[in-house]
Amino acid sequence: MKIKGLIKGVKGVMEDAMNGNYLSYKYVRKMYGTMFILAILGFVYIYSRYKSQISIREQRVLTIEIEDLRSEYLSISTELTQMKRASVMEDSVAKYDPELKASHTASFMISK
Repeated sequence: MKIKGLIKGVKGVMEDAMNGNYLSYKYVRKMYGTMFILAILGFVYIYSRYKSQISIREQRVLTIEIEDLRSEYLSISTELTQMKRASVMEDSVAKYDPELKASHTASFMISK
């Protein structure tokens, strides 16, 4: 018996919610301002979450870009270091034997 009454009460509340009848109740009319403020706060909350998601996505893209630039920097730095060492070696060899020069062709062909 109590279950039927509970179901009937829930059904009545659901019908009132769907029809909008609950807005005509006296205690609800007193809270229109509060509901308006809650709606505004809800929109502000949703907007702030949306903006934070966008900033997180941008941060991820920028982090990936920074990692790519860092690896490019390291590879260029390594190449420059190798070139500097080779030129230093050529200069030191040239001091002792000026006729000795670096070859611009490979001494052998690397094949697969």
